[in-house]
Amino acid sequence: MNQSISEALSSSNEDYWTERRKEIHNWLKEQSPSLAELYEGAVYLISTQTVSGRVRFISHAVREIRNRLPGELSDRVDYGEEIKKLNQTWKDHNLFFDTVGSISTENSQTNIPSSSIPIPLKVFSKIQSLLSLNPEKGRDKAKRLFERHIPESQIDSRQLSVSVDIWWKTTGWFMERAHDNGNIDAEYDNQTLYSQFEIFESFLGTLSQNFYSNTNELDKILEEANT
Repeated sequence: MNQSISEALSSSNEDYWTERRKEIHNWLKEQSPSLAELYEGAVYLISTQTVSGRVRFISHAVREIRNRLPGELSDRVDYGEEIKKLNQTWKDHNLFFDTVGSISTENSQTNIPSSSIPIPLKVFSKIQSLLSLNPEKGRDKAKRLFERHIPESQIDSRQLSVSVDIWWKTTGWFMERAHDNGNIDAEYDNQTLYSQFEIFESFLGTLSQNFYSNTNELDKILEEANT
C-alpha cells in the first residue's frame, strides 16, 4: 500500500521536516485542514527535485494559502445567509418582488412613481447593512490578517505596512508561476525558489507562534528587508 505524504513525513527523519514546520503544520490543521495539506505537500516538494512540475505545484499551494488564509482566520460573512434574511424581512413587510412602482402594506396596496419607492425603515436598514459588507480586496485582507493576529505591541504601523508589502511581493512571486507558462522546472533557479518559500514560511511562523510562543519571525523578516 502506498504511503500518503502525511505518513511519509511523520515517519521520516529527513532534516527538512523541522520543528518549526511541524508547528506551522499543526497550526494550519487547527485553522483549515485543507490548507494544512497544501502546506504539507509544498514542504515535501520544496525538499525534493524528483517530482516533475514541482515549481507549479508549490506555487499553486502558496497561492491557495495566500487567498484563503485570511478568510479562515476571520469571521467570514455568509452573503447567501444575509440575502435570505433580507428576503424574509422584505416578505414580513408585505413588499412585492415583481411590481415596480407599487408597495403594499397590511391593509392596502399603493401605486407610487417608480422613481421614488418608500420602504419601511427596518427594510432600509437591512439593505444598508448588507451593502456596507463590501468584500475586501486581497491586499486589504492581508493587512487585516496581520492586524488581527499580530499583537500591536510587536508591530507598529510602519512595520505593518512593510510586512504586508513583503508578504504580497513574496506570495506574488508564486502567483506568477502557479499556471503553466511553457517553462519547465529546470528553467527556474532553485535558490530563488528556496529563498521565496523561506520568507513565505517565516510569515506563517509569525502567525502560528502567536498561538504557541513569543513571536520572533517577523523581526527577522523586517531586519533583513532593511539591510
